[in-house]
Amino acid sequence: MVSASYKRIQNTNDYDIKDFIFDWTELSAIGIVIGAFNADKLLGLIVFVRHPDKQYLFNEIFNVEVINSYQSKGVGSRLLALTMIDSENYNFDGYVQLKSKTTDVQNFYLHLGAINNGGQRMLFETEASANVIDKYLPQGGYVNGL
Repeated sequence: MVSASYKRIQNTNDYDIKDFIFDWTELSAIGIVIGAFNADKLLGLIVFVRHPDKQYLFNEIFNVEVINSYQSKGVGSRLLALTMIDSENYNFDGYVQLKSKTTDVQNFYLHLGAINNGGQRMLFETEASANVIDKYLPQGGYVNGL
C-alpha cells in the first residue's frame, strides 16, 4: 500500500484534479470531501453525507475515485475505511451505504463485506465496517480538518 495522509477538502478547485474523471467541483457540493495525498500529490477523493435521522443512522457515499496510477494500491479502500470510522464517531455504528454502478465494483464491495441492499445499493454494517477498518487502517485514521 502506498503511504497517504488525509485532509478534508472544502474547495476542489484549490487542487490539481485534472487526472480525475468525475466532476469533483460538482460532487464537492454534495457533502464532505476527503482527499488522500502522497506528499502534495492528490491521489484519491471520496464524498459522503452523514444521515443523522433518528430512524436511519448512516454515512452515504456518493463517489470514490482514485487516479489511475494509484488504483489497486489500497487508497480507495482506506478512503472507504475513513468514512466508516466517521460513521462510528457519529454513533452510526459503522453503517455506510453507497450505490455501485458496475458489477466489478459491486463485487469488490461484496468482497469487503458489504451486503446488497436492493438494486445497486450496497450496505456495510457494523461488523463489515470494523473488518475494513482493521484491514486498511489498523491504527485508525486521522483526517486533517474533519
